[in-house]
Amino acid sequence: MPSRILATPGSNGHGTAPMRVLVLVADARASSRTTGSVPQLGLRSIAHEADLARSASHRLAQQLGLTVTGRRSLTISHWCSECHSRDHGAPFFKEEPDLHLSVSHAFPWVAAAVAQVQVGVDIEPRKELATGTPRTFDDLYCAALTPNERAWVMASVDTSEAFLRLWTRKEALIKVGAGDLDLVGQRDVMEDPGPRSQESLSGVLCTEVAGDYVLSIAHAPGVTVEVAEGIGQ
Repeated sequence: MPSRILATPGSNGHGTAPMRVLVLVADARASSRTTGSVPQLGLRSIAHEADLARSASHRLAQQLGLTVTGRRSLTISHWCSECHSRDHGAPFFKEEPDLHLSVSHAFPWVAAAVAQVQVGVDIEPRKELATGTPRTFDDLYCAALTPNERAWVMASVDTSEAFLRLWTRKEALIKVGAGDLDLVGQRDVMEDPGPRSQESLSGVLCTEVAGDYVLSIAHAPGVTVEVAEGIGQ
């Protein structure tokens, strides 16, 4: 499927091909139609939408993993470093534990990223904040953003998009271990929110606003980031 390049590394001086971060984005509604899992109109619940999105993100991850490894099948497992549970936590391929994997789902959008280097991905639908009232997000802005970030968001033409640019970056950083959800409001990722890519303490952050979603990827420096859209069959 056609892909677009979000980030390209400079010359590594060794004449070798750069490593790639492969990202796949999909609409969970389209994905569920291909598997026959769409409930009748009026029967969908928030919980069911979350299940659809989670399943779709895992299908995307498996699709990418099979492409990279050439295997015929892969199993996604989870591991929580805090409570040592396998019911939740960071996802990984059981057969390829050294292959880095990250997934994100915020109905209806889902995303998965696979790479030979550490990677974190986060996706959010743009309409999520657009439907709320300004007062609804006052507390959210204060809790999630630094004073510098809040000033930039409030001065932006589209405050919802501006906020999601920063929020997805913070989430992506957390997924590569470069942040903590409890301290998210203290980590300023706004250094230069205009360009798609920026240097960061963890490597590189890529942010893209495409159609109805905002996508951010955190990864090691010196890699190529390729994004494609699919349906995660």
